Amino acid sequence: MEAKQRTYSLIAFDMDGTLLDSEKQLHGPVLEAIALALAKGKRVALATGRTRSELEPYRTALDAVPLGILASGAILYDFRAERTLWRATFTAEQLACLERAAQQEDALILVKRDAGLLLEEDALQRWSRNENAKEAALFWSNADYTRDLRAYLRSGPLGVEKVNLCHASAEARARTKKRLEGSGFETAESNRAVLEVSPPGVDKGSALLRLCELVGVRPEESIAVGDADNDLPMLRAAGLGIAMGNAAPAVKAAAGAAVSDCDHDGCKEAIRRYLLSIDE
Repeated sequence: MEAKQRTYSLIAFDMDGTLLDSEKQLHGPVLEAIALALAKGKRVALATGRTRSELEPYRTALDAVPLGILASGAILYDFRAERTLWRATFTAEQLACLERAAQQEDALILVKRDAGLLLEEDALQRWSRNENAKEAALFWSNADYTRDLRAYLRSGPLGVEKVNLCHASAEARARTKKRLEGSGFETAESNRAVLEVSPPGVDKGSALLRLCELVGVRPEESIAVGDADNDLPMLRAAGLGIAMGNAAPAVKAAAGAAVSDCDHDGCKEAIRRYLLSIDE
């Protein structure tokens, strides 16, 4: 059966490079399509590496979206009830392992918790040496800061769902990734030299399946839309995986369908064509 002819009940969108355009903006036509889907009884979810604090710049515009797969699958959140539905966290031993890995490459550490983002006091200054400081300032506008994040990790804190290790080069990231092999962590590469690390067994794909179970939707009735390698588990878990026009080659190869890029309202197309079966 053609994907377009199937009946789908839920759609999950990656944020950066998918729901957001290349300037990190939301488009009116995409928001209108989301509103139409919700009015027709469909379920809409965000599926992002961000925490709730990192979503604050968009929460007014996305106020109608009820569900969130956050921290790359470590948190399932009900925005309407303001309630965490499920979460997965690192053990003290796992955090100590990540602290040692960061130390070996002098990587900048970003700690993601249900409560928000935790950074070292000089994080923005360090990040600006290698990446877009303007973008980081937007992401980190609601972050908490501490003087010694490595000591914080060594203390074995509770409630850490994700850790990003930001390296000076892609080569340094590759060395860290190799050191973590066999540890059981889920890892994904993002930006130029960032390694995203999640607890064992946690990714957007497993989170989508868990969310479907919680809201009473069969996995084959779900759609996932994304552009990057960390979206691959979600696209493979969904009944239909859709690649954005700007997606990485591996994502396009794994997807069952493709839409326009993030600057040309591909998410609107995904909703109208595949979720609502509207012929344009």
